[in-house]
Amino acid sequence: MMKKTLTWIALLLLTTPLAAQHLAAFSSYRDYFYVFDAGQFKQLEILKVQSFQVGGVCVAYIDNAGAFKAYYNGVVYPLDQGSAIKYTATDYLLGWSIYDFLKVFENGKVRVLSTACDAYDIQDSLIAFYDRLEQRIKVYYKGDILTIEDGLITFPIDNFQSGDNIVAYVTTVTNKFKVFYRGATTVLDDFGEGMEYKAGRDIVAYFDAPRSTFTVFYKGGSYDLEYYEPQSFKMGDDMVAYVDNTGNFKLFKDGNVTTILTYTPAVYDIDDDVIVFNDQGYFKTYCNGSIQIIERYMPQKYQIDWHTIAYVDENQNIKAVKDCQKFTVTYEPVDSFDLIKDLIIYNVGFNITKVFYYGHTFVWQVSR
Repeated sequence: MMKKTLTWIALLLLTTPLAAQHLAAFSSYRDYFYVFDAGQFKQLEILKVQSFQVGGVCVAYIDNAGAFKAYYNGVVYPLDQGSAIKYTATDYLLGWSIYDFLKVFENGKVRVLSTACDAYDIQDSLIAFYDRLEQRIKVYYKGDILTIEDGLITFPIDNFQSGDNIVAYVTTVTNKFKVFYRGATTVLDDFGEGMEYKAGRDIVAYFDAPRSTFTVFYKGGSYDLEYYEPQSFKMGDDMVAYVDNTGNFKLFKDGNVTTILTYTPAVYDIDDDVIVFNDQGYFKTYCNGSIQIIERYMPQKYQIDWHTIAYVDENQNIKAVKDCQKFTVTYEPVDSFDLIKDLIIYNVGFNITKVFYYGHTFVWQVSR
């Protein structure tokens, strides 16, 4: 007979706010499915789940029998059933499709967005989609369904990008380059054919070939950054990192451009509020206006999300950097981990799962 033992390395402070990520999920070595919810482990299923995703407010999963469910506010909600379900759990909502149906789960309620959806994109705060019957591009945003383009014969999926709270697209009828932001649609360029662009939170970056300018739309305003096409660019929250035409590594943030390096890094990544790069074999980040050396080597395993950089060091220990502060998560050798927003979950052995949450480590263990 198995006995479940929960060992607390440290208790969660009662004064700790719950605004940050508080959810994680995992399957035990016996395939029982658990969630971690703000310091507590809860068993949801006794049979192996087919798949799961952890969002900011819920854990979505397909159980062993094919039922689609969501764990939200301590309750499991049955949502749908079918082999064709595709779903995405974001920071604030859960969206999924089944055949031509597109649905959203938010604040504990299910809403059908379209019964004839050909294509869609799900982001943190919005869902953009094309309704085939109405021939419209629509956006689900803050509980409302808004039409941002109509009279379209087909959905311009090849010319469509969305960020956490923004949608950029080129119309198939007028060929205009437009952006939907905070409930309003703005024309950025009257000639959108061949436009290269990407979206992040509050920001869209694009190269305007006729004007030969690299431009960003940021919080309602436009900024011309360069007069030549950049070699590459990547989007984050309120910022874009890019390599200009001469190889300089730069960052646009808070309305200003900063040159991080006067040459091109071997690799660079950006996600949410975090940027990391390989500078001549050193693992570095750009934080609080300066370059910070994380390690004098490049770790083989690292992840970035929200405000956190997490990685496995040369001794197989997990280390992290959050808000420019470096610390060790565990001195126990581990093979892998998952970074979920600012929460880190990892296994030690075959029957111990640990969660690093608000600076404390919580342990789930099954003992005989």
